[in-house]
Amino acid sequence: MHPDDPWQMDPSKLPQQLELELPAAVMDWLEQESAQTGRSLNELILELIDQGLQDRQRTAQPDATDQT
Repeated sequence: MHPDDPWQMDPSKLPQQLELELPAAVMDWLEQESAQTGRSLNELILELIDQGLQDRQRTAQPDATDQT
């Protein structure tokens, strides 16, 4: 947001386009999943990225039950 106008969006803070190069086998699988589920390729890719980031975050955080 702009300091002058708290309701005006700052374009530099908006999500930027991301380009990925995926192996043909992965694209084939994604296209098959998309056809079976009716979900877009973008939606499936974003979900996979989100799951990967959540998994990475969980493994990077020390386990609260493991206090040795």
